Amino acid sequence: MANIMDGSTGTAHISSKDWATFNEATYGVKNGVFSWGDRFKLTMSTANKGMISSGAALVAGRRVWVEVPESVTLENGSQGMKRHDVVGIQYETYVSGHATREKATVKVVKGTPQSGSAADPALPENFLPLWRVPLDGLNVGEPVSIAPRIPSLRGDAKNVDGVRFARCGDIVTCVLHNKSVTVYGSWGETKVCDIPKGFAPPEEVIQAVHIQNNDYTYSAAMRATADGRIMVGNLGGTGFNGAGLMSCTASWCVEV
Repeated sequence: MANIMDGSTGTAHISSKDWATFNEATYGVKNGVFSWGDRFKLTMSTANKGMISSGAALVAGRRVWVEVPESVTLENGSQGMKRHDVVGIQYETYVSGHATREKATVKVVKGTPQSGSAADPALPENFLPLWRVPLDGLNVGEPVSIAPRIPSLRGDAKNVDGVRFARCGDIVTCVLHNKSVTVYGSWGETKVCDIPKGFAPPEEVIQAVHIQNNDYTYSAAMRATADGRIMVGNLGGTGFNGAGLMSCTASWCVEV
């Protein structure tokens, strides 16, 4: 049976399931954090108390947001034990009268104390993990972001030391234009800049470069590395030696 959302049927016919379906179809995921507000930044004020800042997300396909910072409380750590707690947002249903209702709440999932290395706890269904909070004995460590990101539909752009990066969805484009680079040796190379966080390729990308005012063909190339560096250098052979203005454009896919 075909279901219509954007049309009149004579009755109230649009459900949260309809919205969840089209949210997933639009963004490609059921769960993730949007580039809005403080992206639910977690700040710990004591060993067991913290504050979640503003943010917007999809949880089980439902749009959820926090406008006013919300407090979270963890159970105290244990002397000589390590633990990972996970702070996130829980979507759930409940019955009120004869009707099924829905709600979203900020929730802490407690990990299991370990004398050795700690591990993340098993997470409940329809739970969006935001932060891993490591506890070592009675001390709390720096929260680690583990939230999947949903890129803005308008994309994102960065300029790092004259190298331009643009991201739209899971596609990143890097533009190197007349960048002054000095290279010596058949395998020599120079670091040009760092790749912005969230823009690095999952595996190395290599693209040939053009050297301004030079008619020779060299093995010079740009490397975008998985650990977040843009390198320009020679890939063997005669190679280019000296300083030159180098240009190239490369694109790659990243994880959303």
